[in-house]
Amino acid sequence: MHDFAESSHRAPCWTLRILERSDRIEERALDVDDLVVERPKLIGAIVLERIRDLIIDRQLMPGERISESGLAQMLKVSKTPVREALLQLRTIGLVTPEDGILRVVRPSLDLVRQAYEVRAGLESLTASLAAIRADDVQLAAIAEAASRPYVHDIAGLRRKNREFHGLVALSSGNALAATQVMNNRDLCKALRDRDSITDHVSMACEEAHVDIAAAMAARDAERARVLMSEHIHFLMAQILDSMQTTA
Repeated sequence: MHDFAESSHRAPCWTLRILERSDRIEERALDVDDLVVERPKLIGAIVLERIRDLIIDRQLMPGERISESGLAQMLKVSKTPVREALLQLRTIGLVTPEDGILRVVRPSLDLVRQAYEVRAGLESLTASLAAIRADDVQLAAIAEAASRPYVHDIAGLRRKNREFHGLVALSSGNALAATQVMNNRDLCKALRDRDSITDHVSMACEEAHVDIAAAMAARDAERARVLMSEHIHFLMAQILDSMQTTA
């Protein structure tokens, strides 16, 4: 856990790990002269990502009551960045008010369906835009992310899945849509049971990625849109079926 309280007493050059929306971790060195401007923003971003991860990883369980003071104490920060993070997470849908009490979102069949319908709309849009706007370097990166890793490397499949969808969104040339895709992806991850994505489903998703990447390479925006929509709806159906089976 990052100790924010001790950070202010460290040497002039700090290194903070920042989890970016593309799921890549970047090291940034900050000179002491930059701290007055940079440090509040960085702490806010880190607090937001930390609470987000607690929810997605179910260290904060669905329906669990959210305590600003408890989270502030856990993360060793004031309540202000926690309060700001919770406002953003409420907008995304990861926390919801119930009878005046803020709680972690509770998965339900209806909410999962709604989240994935929104995802299908957003990602089919970014796929069609990327087919038109992405440059050759971006298309090559998307094709690489769509390519299958070593056989039976399920961890590799899931990593490439994140890369693929992130690259498509970022290559759309629409920053607002890309941000909405990332936020919606966080909500979908929090709502589904991790075990609902079986190895078979992961491999089927990779095959869909290859077809989508090929449509983009051919600059066929309509085919890319249709294939992405079908891909997300297939994923939604698998997750809903898993939830109904285990209910």
